Amino acid sequence: MQAVNYSYARNNLKSLISQACEQDEECIITSKNNQNVVLMPLSRYNEIKEDIKKSFQEIKDNDLFSVDEAFERILDKYEN
Repeated sequence: MQAVNYSYARNNLKSLISQACEQDEECIITSKNNQNVVLMPLSRYNEIKEDIKKSFQEIKDNDLFSVDEAFERILDKYEN
């Protein structure tokens, strides 16, 4: 992930968009007044949005598990 200032982003927006999409990577665009944003591929944004939506629904459905279970699931996912 890279961070660039507003002026650089404005002057290089096309290449930053291409880079974000081709490398599936975020880019932080900073400003002097601390109104910073993240540029990312739309597909990544939609994926994150769906994950959050699913997580909220699991909370509403009381489909929860302990921290230990969460840790075990993560280990299983990345060890196999």
